[in-house]
Amino acid sequence: MSFVVGDPLDAPAGRPVHVLRGARAVPHSREAARRHIGVDERERLVLLAPGADEDTTSVALVRAVGEALRARGWTVVLPEPVLATGAIRHDLEALRIPLHPLEQYLSAFDLAVAAPGRTVVAELVGARVPSVFLPLRRDRPVEPRAAVARERGLAAGLERFDEAQVDELLDDVADEARRRQLAAACAAVELADAGPLVVQALETAAGAVR
Repeated sequence: MSFVVGDPLDAPAGRPVHVLRGARAVPHSREAARRHIGVDERERLVLLAPGADEDTTSVALVRAVGEALRARGWTVVLPEPVLATGAIRHDLEALRIPLHPLEQYLSAFDLAVAAPGRTVVAELVGARVPSVFLPLRRDRPVEPRAAVARERGLAAGLERFDEAQVDELLDDVADEARRRQLAAACAAVELADAGPLVVQALETAAGAVR
Protein backbone atom coordinates (compact mmCIF):
# COMPACT_ATOMS: atom_id res chain seq x y z
CA MET A 1 0.00 0.00 0.00
CA SER A 2 1.27 3.49 -0.84
CA PHE A 3 0.38 6.07 1.77
CA VAL A 4 -0.68 9.42 0.40
CA VAL A 5 -0.49 11.45 3.61
CA GLY A 6 0.24 15.04 2.62
CA ASP A 7 -1.41 14.63 -0.81
CA PRO A 8 1.87 14.09 -2.68
CA LEU A 9 0.30 14.45 -6.12
CA ASP A 10 -1.44 17.68 -5.15
CA ALA A 11 1.74 19.77 -5.00
CA PRO A 12 1.51 23.05 -6.94
CA ALA A 13 2.85 22.96 -10.49
CA GLY A 14 6.59 23.50 -10.61
CA ARG A 15 7.27 21.77 -7.31
CA PRO A 16 8.62 18.22 -7.02
CA VAL A 17 6.06 15.44 -6.93
CA HIS A 18 6.50 12.74 -4.28
CA VAL A 19 4.80 9.38 -4.06
CA LEU A 20 4.94 8.28 -0.44
CA ARG A 21 5.37 4.56 0.07
CA GLY A 22 4.72 2.62 3.25
CA ALA A 23 6.59 -0.49 4.36
CA ARG A 24 5.18 -3.50 2.49
CA ALA A 25 6.42 -6.63 0.77
CA VAL A 26 9.00 -6.19 -1.97
CA PRO A 27 7.40 -6.13 -5.45
CA HIS A 28 7.86 -9.29 -7.50
CA SER A 29 10.05 -9.31 -10.56
CA ARG A 30 8.20 -9.13 -13.87
CA GLU A 31 8.90 -12.82 -14.48
CA ALA A 32 7.65 -13.89 -11.03
CA ALA A 33 4.56 -11.69 -11.21
CA ARG A 34 3.61 -13.07 -14.62
CA ARG A 35 4.20 -16.61 -13.41
CA HIS A 36 1.68 -15.99 -10.61
CA ILE A 37 -0.84 -14.64 -13.12
CA GLY A 38 -0.19 -17.54 -15.48
CA VAL A 39 1.06 -15.74 -18.58
CA ASP A 40 4.42 -15.49 -20.30
CA GLU A 41 6.34 -12.52 -21.68
CA ARG A 42 4.63 -12.70 -25.07
CA GLU A 43 1.27 -11.57 -23.68
CA ARG A 44 0.29 -7.90 -23.88
CA LEU A 45 -1.06 -7.67 -20.34
CA VAL A 46 -3.40 -4.98 -19.06
CA LEU A 47 -4.67 -4.52 -15.52
CA LEU A 48 -8.36 -3.54 -15.41
CA ALA A 49 -8.93 -2.27 -11.87
CA PRO A 50 -12.46 -1.02 -11.14
CA GLY A 51 -11.84 -0.70 -7.40
CA ALA A 52 -11.68 -2.64 -4.14
CA ASP A 53 -15.45 -2.71 -3.63
CA GLU A 54 -17.21 -3.75 -6.82
CA ASP A 55 -20.65 -2.93 -5.40
CA THR A 56 -19.93 0.64 -6.46
CA THR A 57 -18.69 -0.31 -9.94
CA SER A 58 -20.62 0.30 -13.13
CA VAL A 59 -20.74 -3.20 -14.65
CA ALA A 60 -21.65 -1.82 -18.06
CA LEU A 61 -18.67 0.53 -18.16
CA VAL A 62 -16.22 -2.15 -17.01
CA ARG A 63 -17.54 -4.52 -19.65
CA ALA A 64 -17.31 -1.86 -22.38
CA VAL A 65 -13.71 -1.02 -21.48
CA GLY A 66 -12.73 -4.68 -21.15
CA GLU A 67 -14.18 -5.54 -24.54
CA ALA A 68 -12.46 -2.54 -26.12
CA LEU A 69 -9.13 -3.68 -24.68
CA ARG A 70 -9.62 -7.25 -25.90
CA ALA A 71 -10.49 -5.95 -29.37
CA ARG A 72 -7.07 -4.28 -29.41
CA GLY A 73 -5.29 -7.53 -28.60
CA TRP A 74 -4.78 -7.10 -24.86
CA THR A 75 -4.98 -9.92 -22.33
CA VAL A 76 -7.17 -8.46 -19.57
CA VAL A 77 -6.57 -9.19 -15.88
CA LEU A 78 -9.49 -8.29 -13.58
CA PRO A 79 -8.30 -8.82 -9.99
CA GLU A 80 -10.57 -10.34 -7.39
CA PRO A 81 -11.77 -7.48 -5.17
CA VAL A 82 -10.13 -6.87 -1.83
CA LEU A 83 -13.56 -6.74 -0.18
CA ALA A 84 -15.01 -10.20 -0.70
CA THR A 85 -18.54 -9.02 0.04
CA GLY A 86 -18.22 -6.54 -2.81
CA ALA A 87 -17.55 -9.10 -5.55
CA ILE A 88 -19.91 -9.07 -8.49
CA ARG A 89 -19.97 -11.13 -11.66
CA HIS A 90 -18.53 -9.28 -14.63
CA ASP A 91 -19.67 -10.62 -17.99
CA LEU A 92 -16.21 -10.24 -19.47
CA GLU A 93 -13.57 -12.62 -20.78
CA ALA A 94 -10.67 -11.86 -18.46
CA LEU A 95 -8.26 -13.52 -16.05
CA ARG A 96 -9.96 -13.26 -12.65
CA ILE A 97 -7.33 -13.88 -9.99
CA PRO A 98 -6.30 -12.54 -6.56
CA LEU A 99 -3.56 -9.91 -6.61
CA HIS A 100 -3.11 -8.94 -2.97
CA PRO A 101 -1.30 -6.73 -2.27
CA LEU A 102 -1.65 -5.27 -5.74
CA GLU A 103 1.67 -3.43 -5.77
CA GLN A 104 3.54 -6.74 -5.59
CA TYR A 105 2.26 -7.68 -9.04
CA LEU A 106 2.30 -4.39 -10.93
CA SER A 107 5.59 -5.22 -12.64
CA ALA A 108 3.70 -7.80 -14.73
CA PHE A 109 1.65 -5.22 -16.60
CA ASP A 110 2.27 -3.28 -19.79
CA LEU A 111 -0.73 -1.04 -19.11
CA ALA A 112 -3.32 -0.33 -16.44
CA VAL A 113 -6.85 0.99 -16.84
CA ALA A 114 -8.23 1.88 -13.43
CA ALA A 115 -10.91 3.70 -11.52
CA PRO A 116 -8.78 6.39 -9.90
CA GLY A 117 -9.02 5.70 -6.20
CA ARG A 118 -6.79 7.47 -3.69
CA THR A 119 -4.32 4.61 -3.27
CA VAL A 120 -4.18 3.09 -6.75
CA VAL A 121 -3.08 6.37 -8.36
CA ALA A 122 -0.02 6.51 -6.11
CA GLU A 123 0.68 2.78 -6.56
CA LEU A 124 0.57 2.89 -10.36
CA VAL A 125 2.65 6.07 -10.61
CA GLY A 126 5.14 4.66 -8.11
CA ALA A 127 5.43 1.39 -10.05
CA ARG A 128 5.92 3.28 -13.37
CA VAL A 129 2.97 1.49 -14.99
CA PRO A 130 1.55 3.39 -17.99
CA SER A 131 -2.00 4.11 -16.88
CA VAL A 132 -5.39 5.34 -18.00
CA PHE A 133 -7.72 6.59 -15.26
CA LEU A 134 -11.43 6.35 -16.10
CA PRO A 135 -14.57 7.02 -14.00
CA LEU A 136 -15.80 3.44 -13.60
CA ARG A 137 -17.45 3.96 -10.20
CA ARG A 138 -20.98 5.11 -9.35
CA ASP A 139 -20.33 6.42 -5.87
CA ARG A 140 -17.80 9.21 -6.19
CA PRO A 141 -16.34 11.90 -8.47
CA VAL A 142 -12.94 11.52 -10.09
CA GLU A 143 -10.11 11.44 -7.56
CA PRO A 144 -8.25 14.80 -7.70
CA ARG A 145 -4.88 13.02 -7.74
CA ALA A 146 -5.82 11.39 -11.04
CA ALA A 147 -6.48 14.82 -12.54
CA VAL A 148 -3.11 16.06 -11.30
CA ALA A 149 -1.37 12.97 -12.69
CA ARG A 150 -3.02 13.57 -16.04
CA GLU A 151 -2.15 17.27 -16.10
CA ARG A 152 1.49 16.48 -15.36
CA GLY A 153 1.77 13.86 -18.07
CA LEU A 154 2.05 10.93 -15.65
CA ALA A 155 -1.09 9.20 -16.93
CA ALA A 156 -3.93 9.50 -19.41
CA GLY A 157 -7.59 9.69 -18.46
CA LEU A 158 -11.00 11.30 -18.58
CA GLU A 159 -13.14 13.14 -16.04
CA ARG A 160 -16.35 11.92 -17.68
CA PHE A 161 -16.90 8.63 -19.46
CA ASP A 162 -17.33 9.12 -23.19
CA GLU A 163 -17.10 6.02 -25.39
CA ALA A 164 -15.54 7.79 -28.37
CA GLN A 165 -12.91 9.46 -26.18
CA VAL A 166 -12.18 6.18 -24.42
CA ASP A 167 -11.55 4.57 -27.80
CA GLU A 168 -9.15 7.39 -28.69
CA LEU A 169 -7.27 6.98 -25.40
CA LEU A 170 -6.98 3.21 -25.79
CA ASP A 171 -5.72 3.64 -29.35
CA ASP A 172 -3.16 6.14 -28.04
CA VAL A 173 -1.77 3.87 -25.31
CA ALA A 174 -1.71 0.89 -27.68
CA ASP A 175 1.40 2.55 -29.09
CA GLU A 176 4.48 1.28 -27.25
CA ALA A 177 6.28 4.62 -27.65
CA ARG A 178 3.41 6.39 -25.87
CA ARG A 179 3.51 3.88 -23.02
CA ARG A 180 7.25 4.38 -22.68
CA GLN A 181 6.67 8.13 -22.51
CA LEU A 182 4.21 7.74 -19.64
CA ALA A 183 6.52 5.31 -17.81
CA ALA A 184 9.45 7.72 -18.20
CA ALA A 185 7.39 10.57 -16.77
CA CYS A 186 6.50 8.42 -13.76
CA ALA A 187 10.16 7.45 -13.33
CA ALA A 188 10.94 11.12 -12.70
CA VAL A 189 8.66 11.10 -9.64
CA GLU A 190 10.61 10.88 -6.42
CA LEU A 191 9.69 8.01 -4.10
CA ALA A 192 9.84 8.83 -0.41
CA ASP A 193 9.51 6.93 2.84
CA ALA A 194 6.06 7.65 4.24
CA GLY A 195 6.75 6.34 7.74
CA PRO A 196 7.66 9.62 9.51
CA LEU A 197 4.83 11.53 7.82
CA VAL A 198 2.31 8.86 8.77
CA VAL A 199 3.41 9.03 12.41
CA GLN A 200 3.26 12.83 12.33
CA ALA A 201 -0.25 12.76 10.82
CA LEU A 202 -1.48 10.33 13.48
CA GLU A 203 -0.01 12.42 16.28
CA THR A 204 -1.64 15.56 14.84
CA ALA A 205 -5.01 13.81 14.60
CA ALA A 206 -4.70 12.49 18.15
CA GLY A 207 -3.88 15.97 19.45
CA ALA A 208 -6.88 17.45 17.70
CA VAL A 209 -9.35 15.25 19.59
CA ARG A 210 -7.89 15.66 23.05
